Amino acid sequence: MSAEVERSIPPGHVAEPRAAPLPASRGELVPAVFVGGAVVVGLLVVYVLSNLARENLYGHFLWQAEAWLHGSATIPYPVPENAYYQDVMPVLDAAGRETGRGLLPFPPLPALVLVPFVAAWGLATNAQLICAVMTALVVGMAFWSFGRLPIRPSTRLATTLFLGLGTVLWYSAAVGSTWFFAHTVALVLVFAAVGIGLARERADDPSWAAAPRWSIDPWLVLAGLLLGLAATARLPVAEAGRYARYRLDTAVEDVADDDDDGDVSPSDAEAGAGDRDHQSQGQPRPGHRGDDLRAPAALHGQEGALQEPRAAEG
Repeated sequence: MSAEVERSIPPGHVAEPRAAPLPASRGELVPAVFVGGAVVVGLLVVYVLSNLARENLYGHFLWQAEAWLHGSATIPYPVPENAYYQDVMPVLDAAGRETGRGLLPFPPLPALVLVPFVAAWGLATNAQLICAVMTALVVGMAFWSFGRLPIRPSTRLATTLFLGLGTVLWYSAAVGSTWFFAHTVALVLVFAAVGIGLARERADDPSWAAAPRWSIDPWLVLAGLLLGLAATARLPVAEAGRYARYRLDTAVEDVADDDDDGDVSPSDAEAGAGDRDHQSQGQPRPGHRGDDLRAPAALHGQEGALQEPRAAEG
């Protein structure tokens, strides 16, 4: 007499409902553009007026841009204008003597941003004023990325204002020297990447739903590229690559689930969930004898009792 075990339905993947996105109608989009523009212009005025006497004591990226424009990777060092810099590595000749040139240790993107300005104004370029403008741009990118979240417009505005006036951004815009300039350059790209990643999740937004569903989402690849570029301004941003990796892995899993021919119906998934609930409580599901398979030692102990009647019959 064999004991038949009923088949249990394995748990399947059930797509979780997406959070409701913000409305994207033209009537609601235009006011957001005006609000965001007003915030950017208003904070730009605040940033510029916060430090009218802009004295650019640390212009590392200006020197680097100037060197590139003259076909060199090294800057003149030490010279009276930068002799007090403590983070320049002097270039030595074969005999160990200084050559009057130096290497900067910073990532290159901020200097690359300044190249067109240095080409026009040379070392007299007001990099601190450019930093104030870029910091206002950071706030604008943040306002746009916050708009990809299902939050109220008032929350979106309050969060943006807090970012622009209640964090290190204000100080960075007012000082605008080497490290703070690199910080703002990186944040422009970071918020652009985060905004693209959030907006891509809005599957019901026509502007995004029309994108092809490839095995790797090109928009998320773009977000990862922007994060990578941000790391060439501030190296710690490389840790943000964890976010891009997570979103890419999730996109691949979603596509694999959509293409799977063995999708589980809601009723089957519910039944599978019932199995897991009863197993987690150590109880068999009603009408389900498959739980006996979870105790092989008990079955082995009962083999003798099950076989004894057969031996007596023989």
